[in-house]
Amino acid sequence: MKTYFLTASALPLGNVRFLRKKIRDASFSNFQFFMLFGNKASSTFYFRGRITLSMAEERVEGIVLKSTPYKESHRIITLFSQEAGLISLMAKRVRTPEKMVLLSPFSQIEVIYRKKLSDLYSFKDGSLIADNLFLREKWDYLEIAGKMAQILLHSQLPGKPAPLLYNLFLRCIKQLPQFEEPTSLLLFFYLKLLSHEGILSLEDREAFPISLSAANWDVMMELANNRSFQALHKRKGLAPLLQQLEKKIKDLI
Repeated sequence: MKTYFLTASALPLGNVRFLRKKIRDASFSNFQFFMLFGNKASSTFYFRGRITLSMAEERVEGIVLKSTPYKESHRIITLFSQEAGLISLMAKRVRTPEKMVLLSPFSQIEVIYRKKLSDLYSFKDGSLIADNLFLREKWDYLEIAGKMAQILLHSQLPGKPAPLLYNLFLRCIKQLPQFEEPTSLLLFFYLKLLSHEGILSLEDREAFPISLSAANWDVMMELANNRSFQALHKRKGLAPLLQQLEKKIKDLI
């Protein structure tokens, strides 16, 4: 980290504003700008500025949850990463098919990014770990993965690491083709998420904010305590319980 002092004189106001914007866009960690005096009649100002330069880049692995086009060829992506939780990245000049796949929803990628003063960081480079294009083979796969992504976007705080939840999400989307009824996997994911966030008590049914019959509570506890996907592959008939939980889950988190 280095600190630089800038001095200049007789700059038109438009040039001062342009310089100020460029400094902020350059991802400096700190910027102080002092206007010493000026001449309104000639729109000429004298200034002194100080910038603290922090150009460190960070590398994380993550899964793209959301990709939003911005202007002509830019994209704003929301990445759920193992090390840093949810982060938002601005990727510029996304024109090639390879880069579009890289930044598509549900792609598992490794990215290099640079932090800025805002919460929107600058995407510098990335490599594809898995494109997970199999999710587009069936509408059910895409719908289930999309619901998982939406509840992660709703429940997780930006910059808060959740490595256990990241690994659970990754394993769940990989397991989707193995399920005869994918809704059972979504219910399993919801319950694990509620348990992770400390909302689902495994001991007190009365304290749970959704009224459930004893039979449905037993099913939920069985799923929440399950540590193997194989036992769930052929599980069916859980859609009514899933619908009941979906009506309340966003209010719970």
